[in-house]
Amino acid sequence: MIGDDTLPQTLIPVATALAGIPALAVTVPQAHRLKAGQPIVVSPQLVTGDCVEGATIKVLQEGALVALGRLEGAELAPLRIFNL
Repeated sequence: MIGDDTLPQTLIPVATALAGIPALAVTVPQAHRLKAGQPIVVSPQLVTGDCVEGATIKVLQEGALVALGRLEGAELAPLRIFNL
């Protein structure tokens, strides 16, 4: 069991935990659509990192983590939304 005094040493930043996941920068309107649970159309060529069909992508807006999404063709559907 982890004691309360060791918890901060156990947690890692979200950015560190997601460092190996392909990323996509989106515009403000695209981020709003994703936050509302709606998919967006994107060009898979804009994804940085190794991206394959059905891959999980971290979505960034102005460098801030917005969501994790699933890329199917040119459609990116939100899987998990973040309010950090």
